[in-house]
Amino acid sequence: MKAIIIGWMLLWGAEAYSKAVSVKVRINSLKNATGLVRMALYDRDDAWLDGTQAVLTRTLPAAPKGVEFDLGDLPPGIYGIAAFHDENKNGEVDMRWLPPGPSEGIAISNEARGILGPPSFDDAKIRLEKDHVIDIKMHY
Repeated sequence: MKAIIIGWMLLWGAEAYSKAVSVKVRINSLKNATGLVRMALYDRDDAWLDGTQAVLTRTLPAAPKGVEFDLGDLPPGIYGIAAFHDENKNGEVDMRWLPPGPSEGIAISNEARGILGPPSFDDAKIRLEKDHVIDIKMHY
């Protein structure tokens, strides 16, 4: 019986791994190659835009033509992606008073844009069921 259970677990584990999806995220339209581009992947509404609860985070040096993050293999599911152009490398999205909002570039999956605040997870979510390359434009 123990051998049957172990065999089933190995088979289930191999099947779960084979269903993983390979994901790449390309952030384009950077206004310059200063600083870093920071990206976070979220899988829940209650974690959305809380960097401490991201499924994963990545950082790359900014480049004139944009950057490409290889997220590796992920379980199929619903995710939201948020990135920002951290031009001064302080690890935070800098804000301005007038007009109110971020003073550094922001990129959100589905090109979601918030009204008087950040976009919702619902507007940003994408379903990943197969290998995927996601292109997102940086907005300043």
